[in-house]
Amino acid sequence: MIVVAHLARSLPRKVLLEMMMTGQPLSVDDAYRLGFVARVCTDTKALYAEADRYASWFTDAAPDAIRLGRKAFGVLADMPAPQALDAAQLFNLAFFLGEELPEGAGAFLDKRRPAWVDDDG
Repeated sequence: MIVVAHLARSLPRKVLLEMMMTGQPLSVDDAYRLGFVARVCTDTKALYAEADRYASWFTDAAPDAIRLGRKAFGVLADMPAPQALDAAQLFNLAFFLGEELPEGAGAFLDKRRPAWVDDDG
């Protein structure tokens, strides 16, 4: 039943209940329509191409910003909006005081690629 705790945050309640009671899985089309999956690939070649495209977004992004975003999502996603907005200010503070903001802004202004430093990777 542990999986229900995760699925309840990703699927509409009635859809999850129906799956639990009937044992029927979601179709690919329904999973996409409900937002349970973000992308659908029709074959292995398309899957690898999409994975490469997706991975390239992360190689271009600031490593600390990615880590901070993951942490923020985990903490804020299920909070009521007013509390999430208050808590998000703490995440913003970490970003604004970090080294990536000046590097990213400088790279943008200098029209160059940012030189990210990944101390944790």
